[in-house]
Amino acid sequence: MYRKLQARLAATTVGAVTIMAMAAGPAAAAPPVVVLDESFEDNYSVPAEEDPCGVDTDVTLVEHVRITEFLDKDGNVRSAQVHVHGTTTTTSAHGELVDRWALTERFDLEAGTVATTGNVWNVHPASGGRVLINDSGRVVMDLETGEPISIRGPHDTLEGNFEAACAILNP
Repeated sequence: MYRKLQARLAATTVGAVTIMAMAAGPAAAAPPVVVLDESFEDNYSVPAEEDPCGVDTDVTLVEHVRITEFLDKDGNVRSAQVHVHGTTTTTSAHGELVDRWALTERFDLEAGTVATTGNVWNVHPASGGRVLINDSGRVVMDLETGEPISIRGPHDTLEGNFEAACAILNP
């Protein structure tokens, strides 16, 4: 569950640096280009010492990623949009959590921002029940510093609210 957040943040940083390096020239419209449209699956283990709940977990991540670049008349990237949706299942010896999510990240190179909109985290017990971690709404961050510019909606992970999820994985 927590490695997904790290992977998203790393992808955002790498994507921003790559897109910024490609950007140049005056703004004007050219047809957008889809540079990636693929599904991925990953299985991995997280040792207790790396897990915020202090428990060994096994994780299955299934996601679909679509990246679209928006170009100026000379073919230079002016902005990019990353749409991701998927499911993460996190299992410990004590319980299992499921996270179904969908989000869009919009990199605006002229403004120097990345806006993440959607349901970034929607974690609940695998058996069903109430949402334990909810990150939804919109967060705008400065591409250069990574600092938040605006935050709207509930964002449990930004506030470090993992207690309810930890109670399932490590009672």
